[in-house]
Amino acid sequence: MNGARIFRRLLLGLHEDSGNVLDVFQQWRDWRTTRGLCFANGDRTAYYAQRNFPADFLEFVKLEYLPMSNAPLAIGALAAYEAATLAGKRASEIDFDRVQNPDDRDAPLSPDSRPQLLPGVNVIELAADYQEIVSRLRERKPLDRIPWQPVKLVTCRLAADRAVAWQLSPLSAELLDLCEGNLTLREITAEFEESRLGIPGVPAAQACLAGIEILRQQRLIALS
Repeated sequence: MNGARIFRRLLLGLHEDSGNVLDVFQQWRDWRTTRGLCFANGDRTAYYAQRNFPADFLEFVKLEYLPMSNAPLAIGALAAYEAATLAGKRASEIDFDRVQNPDDRDAPLSPDSRPQLLPGVNVIELAADYQEIVSRLRERKPLDRIPWQPVKLVTCRLAADRAVAWQLSPLSAELLDLCEGNLTLREITAEFEESRLGIPGVPAAQACLAGIEILRQQRLIALS
């Protein structure tokens, strides 16, 4: 039940891939025993409710399950997403007040502005289309035909216990990457123009400015 609460989609993917998630659970138990991951004082309830469990289970998926998976790209992407989300959640716990408080959405942009990712925003790189994987899980379709297609997702905490995640467009992904370099808006625009990404018929500088403004309104970035 803790697994379903923490990484429900990964468990759904393991069930779809293996044919029966109970078989995966047995493999997990055997692996855990082999690795000497015992319950403190024999209390299995406490173990599954603590932080060690999700980290241990994700390591099991990576080291033990993936090599024999029928859909390693899809399962690997689901596991990588959960691992990155878990790491981002822990890293941003002490910074959540800083995520809520900055309110510069009405401040004017200038060439010397330095847009930066807000605390609590985590960019995740995956080797397969996460949206397609989730769609297949909902429709109960096989995962073994998911192709290699690198994508980037972003997770953002809306409250202390609530987060959202969505897949980035190539334009947004490029701009977020540039915002991690402590560059000025002038420097970001120059880099963006060289990338040759943009919107057909719109000058690159205008597309860059519009993209930065959208990311700021979405509370993914703020001005330094």
